[in-house]
Amino acid sequence: MLYLDMISGIAGDIFLSLMGQLYGDFEEISAELSKFLDTEITLSLEEKFVNGIRAYKLNLKISKKPHIHRTFKDIRKMLESSHFDENIKSDAVEIFRIIAEAEAKIHGKDIDEVHFHEVGAIDSIIDIVGAAWFYNKLNRPMINSSYFRLGNGFVNSQHGVIPVPAPATLEIVRDCNFERLDIDEELTTPTGAAIVKFYSKGFTRKVCGKVKDIFYATGSKTFERYPNLIRLLKLEGVEDEGIIEIETNIDDMDAEKFGFLMEKLFEVGALDVFYTPIYMKKNRPAYKLSVLCKEELFNSIVNVIFKFSSSSGIRFSKIDRIVMQREIKNFNYKGVDVRLKVYRYNDIEKVKVEWEDLKKISNEMGVSPNILHNDILNSFFKDHLKH
Repeated sequence: MLYLDMISGIAGDIFLSLMGQLYGDFEEISAELSKFLDTEITLSLEEKFVNGIRAYKLNLKISKKPHIHRTFKDIRKMLESSHFDENIKSDAVEIFRIIAEAEAKIHGKDIDEVHFHEVGAIDSIIDIVGAAWFYNKLNRPMINSSYFRLGNGFVNSQHGVIPVPAPATLEIVRDCNFERLDIDEELTTPTGAAIVKFYSKGFTRKVCGKVKDIFYATGSKTFERYPNLIRLLKLEGVEDEGIIEIETNIDDMDAEKFGFLMEKLFEVGALDVFYTPIYMKKNRPAYKLSVLCKEELFNSIVNVIFKFSSSSGIRFSKIDRIVMQREIKNFNYKGVDVRLKVYRYNDIEKVKVEWEDLKKISNEMGVSPNILHNDILNSFFKDHLKH
């Protein structure tokens, strides 16, 4: 597991610096981005010391800057027709969508009508596509983050002077925990916020496990009373997690609404949602709704239950759980990329084929999912033993 400690906020280049340090190389991504943008791009790290702590700043060199004013529609088409793997393209499009939806809401326009200066800028394209590339090359690790850190004051934009945090940033971090620091600077950018919101599984100060590696990144700014630092922790042995279980009994709601309620609960970040048939007073058939969620999402979950169900009260309790460490591996099966879920706990290991990939290949090959699943795993383990 990775833990992103946003000591002084987050920006796209900061996230890229940390992921690149974890990956250990920038040459490959530089070549990939050069091919994508049809211009020579070089990414490298510069060593800097922040209050005596060694950190790395990302440097970007572009031989010839392409046209930078693009809409979300333009960027989506660029990515969908690019040479990148489907997961990378999909991740990048969805991160851009988060920013585009925020900007569209602020400017009161349709998402495809808004002309994004910041979103379309070459730096943002590099940051977002680079983040998606590193995340997938690292086999899609689980990431948890500290609270977003936001600044104060004002900043110049294409539309004039705007308050800090920028309206787009504030819209993006909606429903996420944040802290506002007494610093008259923009600490978290829309691009940085969108990347972290998309990849982070939760925002919490509570983190446990064994620290196996630590990476520090910094930017160009220097703060008088605060270190401009962000660090990434690589953790092992993350097994136990404290979560909240929320329950309520419902005996007066139509069946269609139960499905809709479940969709809404997953949308705000519920870990699991399930219904149990029960009998209530006067022998009335009913359902018990059970929701598992992180502590920081408790209020959002309760709001959804009260808004989209007939329930007028809930009960909840804090519970512990043990989860196996999870890793996503990409495996080439007969020329097709397949995602495998690898679970580990002590000396126990389990491997499952991602259902959506299995379903797609099953339809394309006309083979039963059961037979296909076993054949993919047999091929994977044979290949695994060779190495």
